[in-house]
Order: sequence, then structure tokens, then C-alpha cells
Amino acid sequence: MTVMLQIRKAKPEDLRQIMPLYEKAREFMEKNGNPTQWGKNNPPEDLIRKDIEESYLYVGEAEEIELVFHFHVGEEPNYKEIYEGAWHRNETYGVIHRVVSSGKIPGLAQLCFQFCKEQHPYLRIDTHENNQVMQRAIQRFGFQYCGEVIVGDGTKRLAYDYFA
Repeated sequence: MTVMLQIRKAKPEDLRQIMPLYEKAREFMEKNGNPTQWGKNNPPEDLIRKDIEESYLYVGEAEEIELVFHFHVGEEPNYKEIYEGAWHRNETYGVIHRVVSSGKIPGLAQLCFQFCKEQHPYLRIDTHENNQVMQRAIQRFGFQYCGEVIVGDGTKRLAYDYFA
């Protein structure tokens, strides 16, 4: 059975469904060897609210919200410097962050990446070195490893880009 998800911009009233998905994702990451990427309370609700206000947060829903992600085209301050490598292109890019799913439907990361690719042909994403699940999803879609970036809390992330 194929489930069709509608991807749309998130609204403030979606928060009651969105925040539990992030809580579930934190628990999943902790159980799967990645307890530090999001810790106990990341991303915080105020950041998710800001993403909604700036029209950067998207949801994929069928009967309920199954997928949430941040996407915008433009600069990502954490991507200005890359270590142990280089970006494959030096041009405007789409940024993907905070991808989370309900875990009930397989392949939602691929759906997210496909949606973002349709919005902009050059994409950048990063993930924690312990987030094996996301690394596999990123590589399966065709993102290429570029090096490491340092994020706001001072920790490193593996950086990837994709271009059609």
C-alpha cells in the first residue's frame, strides 16, 4: 500500500503534532548510538516556532503529520567554513535541517530530499558523525561527502552536498 503525503509549510497549530515527533526522534537516536546530536531538548520549541514564522518548516501529512523538516534557500552560517574537504560548488544552495519522521512510513527522508531538490537543484545538509541512519539516507539519495562543519554548539558535523 502506497501512502501519499502532502508536503506543505507548517503552521503554528501544527506544533502539538510536531514536538512529539522530535521527542520520539531524540529517543530513537539515543537508543541507536547517537545520544548527543539533539540531547534531551533539541531542537527547542522556540526554534521550531521561529522556523514556522520564517516559513522554513515543512510537514508531510496524510491523516496526520508524518514528516517534518526545515528547508530554505540561502546562506547557512555554519557552512561558511568547511574543514577536511570542500563544497563541490560555490553557488546559492538549499539548506536541509531538522529532518524527523514518525517512523511509521519508510522512505520519508528520500521524500524530503526529493521535495527539496524540486525547489532548488543544489542542496547542502549536515549530520552528526554518530547518526548512521541519516548518513545512510543522505548517501542513498546521492549526496556527496564534503568535509566537516562546526555548528552553533561548537561540535562538528559531517557535511554533504547534492546537485542535479
